[in-house]
Amino acid sequence: MSVRKRSWVTRKGEAKEAWIVDYIDQQGDRHIETFKRKKEADSFHARVGVDVRAGTHTAPSKSITINETAEDWVKSVPLEGREASTLAQYRQHTPPHHRPHRQHEAGKFDDATSQHFP
Repeated sequence: MSVRKRSWVTRKGEAKEAWIVDYIDQQGDRHIETFKRKKEADSFHARVGVDVRAGTHTAPSKSITINETAEDWVKSVPLEGREASTLAQYRQHTPPHHRPHRQHEAGKFDDATSQHFP
């Protein structure tokens, strides 16, 4: 895992810079996150390091969407031996019209806030 500075020049000749956190998750896959400030990169680096060692980190590119989470939850209910009426009630709580419709609106589950749900 590392935090490093990246500098480049745009087509218009402007000098730009960003801070990059480069890390390998618990499955051995490499990930890179980019930040405007070193303080943000250092904070993310520390948090990810702890999560990877604990085996609880999910990279943003591997996180499922809110819609996928809702669908998986509804599909798992019958496997738990719930009553048909309970399953029907759960489906009422997650109807398709309550979920974000387009993928870019749905976002990743890890980024979800109460604003994503009506």
